[in-house]
Amino acid sequence: MFARLMALCLLAASSLAQTSPASRPANSSTASPACSHIGKDHEQLQQDDADRSIEHLAALQSKGENCLKAMFARLDPAQRTNAENALRLYQKSSSVLTDQIVRRDVAAARAESAQEMKDGASQLTAVVMRLGLLSYHYNQLLDDMSRYIGEEQKFRQTMGTSSPSAAPAQLALPDKVELLNCHDFHVGHYDACWPPDYDD
Repeated sequence: MFARLMALCLLAASSLAQTSPASRPANSSTASPACSHIGKDHEQLQQDDADRSIEHLAALQSKGENCLKAMFARLDPAQRTNAENALRLYQKSSSVLTDQIVRRDVAAARAESAQEMKDGASQLTAVVMRLGLLSYHYNQLLDDMSRYIGEEQKFRQTMGTSSPSAAPAQLALPDKVELLNCHDFHVGHYDACWPPDYDD
């Protein structure tokens, strides 16, 4: 917006310079001090390494507005009214456009964040499901080992080969693991079961 305001100043100054001497007011022969170096300021602002701090831009905006006011004062009443209306139109449309751009960018950022959240929940769901499957197979293996040990002990007792002195040491099996529930895991306000299982 500040660069456009500078461009408006330059355009107005150029238009004023092209006005015929007969149509200019008597006090329009000299350049206004408020517009000194306005072209140089505009060129510097266009450069990549320009100072775009809030304080500097605010100073440039104030300088541009003062230059416009000074040039408007040198116009005849009809031209001044048109110029002021044009400036108000520019400022209002620029403000509305800036507001719409900000809203669009905010909406886009929110949509991207929500999508990333859903993607993260989907990835967490897959991890939880894999862990749950591993837990299930691990518990099955423990059950199979427990049954095998029990059957082996029964076989030894039946064959009479097992005695208190020669009894093999009991094999201590590890504890079973608790099966994971994906609903216990959350990413933001999404649970790890997102998307929902519609097969139920």
